[in-house]
Amino acid sequence: MDVIDAVCLWAVHQKMRRRRQMRERKYWVHPILNKRLSHSLYIAVTSRVTYAFIPNIQWVLAQQWFSPTHFSEQFLTGHGAFQAYLHRFSISGVVVWDCNGSLTEDSWHVLLPCPLHTEPRLQLTEDLCASGIRGPWNAADLVASSRSPVTLERFARAILS
Repeated sequence: MDVIDAVCLWAVHQKMRRRRQMRERKYWVHPILNKRLSHSLYIAVTSRVTYAFIPNIQWVLAQQWFSPTHFSEQFLTGHGAFQAYLHRFSISGVVVWDCNGSLTEDSWHVLLPCPLHTEPRLQLTEDLCASGIRGPWNAADLVASSRSPVTLERFARAILS
């Protein structure tokens, strides 16, 4: 056996070893990556909802008047008894919400287009107008002033209880 044959055998051996390592590695790396990815997607979904209501968390926490209650916190984070949230944990078998064929019932759907919650939404709009926030308003207006968290609490309690 000369040097060239030895180098070729060594290269083949290294290639086979790398393939074997990759095959073995995918069985323990894949579940770890899958778990991290699903966790980051979960955070991305829930934090997107919260970010829409509270785009600047430092500013809101600096306000003395902001102290979320159980219902308003569930509404702001999207963790309330919404069908979309319950379906994620297989608690609810309902995928499509019954109102207008919407795919999900979540904070956004309840706040804007859902015809089943028209009365609490009208009360929310009236309360926001009374506190000086005129339409069209956005989600961040629900925590924009010292009177709006009370309005949000009333709305969230009507929806989630």
